[in-house]
Amino acid sequence: MKCPKCNTVLQIETRNGKEIRTCNNCEYLEVIKIEEEDNKKDIDETYKQYDLFGNITEVKKVKTSKDSLKIYPLSVFDSKQGKWLQRKKDWKKMFKFDYEGRKTGITYAGKVGTMINEGISVFDPVLCELSYKWFCPKNGKILDPFAGGAVRGIVAEHLGFKYTGIDLSEKQIGINNKKAEILKLKPKWIVGNSLDINKLVKDNDFDFFYTCPPYYNLEHYTEDSKDLSNYTSYNNFLKEYKTIIHTSLSKLKNNRFAGIVVGNFRDNDGFVHDFAGDTTRMFEEANFKLYNDCIYLQAIGTAYIRSKSGFKYRKIMKIHQHLLIYYKGITSDIPNVMNK
Repeated sequence: MKCPKCNTVLQIETRNGKEIRTCNNCEYLEVIKIEEEDNKKDIDETYKQYDLFGNITEVKKVKTSKDSLKIYPLSVFDSKQGKWLQRKKDWKKMFKFDYEGRKTGITYAGKVGTMINEGISVFDPVLCELSYKWFCPKNGKILDPFAGGAVRGIVAEHLGFKYTGIDLSEKQIGINNKKAEILKLKPKWIVGNSLDINKLVKDNDFDFFYTCPPYYNLEHYTEDSKDLSNYTSYNNFLKEYKTIIHTSLSKLKNNRFAGIVVGNFRDNDGFVHDFAGDTTRMFEEANFKLYNDCIYLQAIGTAYIRSKSGFKYRKIMKIHQHLLIYYKGITSDIPNVMNK
């Protein structure tokens, strides 16, 4: 094989699954990923764990979404690890369609919109699975006041839980229902504003609150003036957000957990809103005390590249969110509640 620039014979070597082609006569360099057909099946049937030096430390057979997921209950969830990525693939195969959240019909608040997974609202089904299995009683009822896409509802119903989600977008819920119908699952999605949750949801016997709220005006979901993403003042946003949180929590049974995935974000001047802290203060006002504070590490994607421009103003690129778990009740009753 010859160099396309100077026609000199290329030097070729294989390293870490890549073919590296270099020219000793000019500066030509080409790196090509090797895809071996015989290995594709093996890749699908195994997942790999790596140490800090990139060496494979563990290889096991793939488990399906119905099998137990052996993730240790530690405070950092790394979604980039092989075990996590393989489980995510298992969920995607089960869903039979793109399991990600809203990709269309959303506008973003300038460059800050890239903070959440490069500008796309996505909810991780593995994080969802762990949250349900760890903090909701078996066959329990789950309430989600900011439903969004289909992931949380479908994962809940597939695992044997009963899900009720509320969302302003009739179009989004229509899409969610079609996806659930394909899988012969029946999550309950309600079109409406969670400020009216007492009118929309009559039940007061939920076992778990779980949601991912809008990050103020970072993403604009609908043109509805009551949509929290359309509020022009962060303080006004927090006021309505607090009402939804408190009303939703009032519908849980005693001795129950509540979980929420949130992240801090910057305002237009570059300062960070303590959204996670504001959220915790609201929960504590409703007598739900912070029980677990976990970090969810997201895929890095183009964060390395984007961090270069942001660091001109000494901004650290954010690649994590918080999974906050709260509890209301007597802690000594937790084992009995979770074993029901």
